[in-house]
Amino acid sequence: MIILGHALVPYEPLYLIKNGDEVFKYDNLLFKFNDRLIAAAQKAQKKFSVITNDINEILLANGAGARFIIVDKKSAAHAQKLANDYLFDAKIAMFIGSARALKGLAELGIDAAIFKDAIANAPKSLLASIGDSVGSKFHFGFPKKDEIFGGAQKLADKISALDKKLSAPAAGKNDDIWKK
Repeated sequence: MIILGHALVPYEPLYLIKNGDEVFKYDNLLFKFNDRLIAAAQKAQKKFSVITNDINEILLANGAGARFIIVDKKSAAHAQKLANDYLFDAKIAMFIGSARALKGLAELGIDAAIFKDAIANAPKSLLASIGDSVGSKFHFGFPKKDEIFGGAQKLADKISALDKKLSAPAAGKNDDIWKK
């Protein structure tokens, strides 16, 4: 797995851009999928990465030469399958806020993890949203023990109640066991 933005792993920072003028300011660009920005990055021979969850845009970004295609948890497995099946040159990546999320990305087979520190010029609001998204959108936590066993106990209770209802002890052939 490629890891960007962690203090222990050397990396080249990404620079978030929003318009074509910014293409010339930085060498390693990051932007939401945009035909014009991709064309400008190609023309300027800049490395670029895109953020998208759209399958067509994922395929186009790879074909256009993106380094990383950043997706969310919902799209990650499908995007990674496409990348594996079609031998993408681009790497499928996800934003994460802490090293705890690495295991979940590894279990999904995701190519790269991008910590918020990898984005050199990101506004604080974006950095905060990446951190917050790990808690909900990108968190790979497990259910608590009482959630697992509590749910299993409720199911067992329902099965037991149904079993009692269906096994009416002295039901005659004219008795309707479903009414009891």
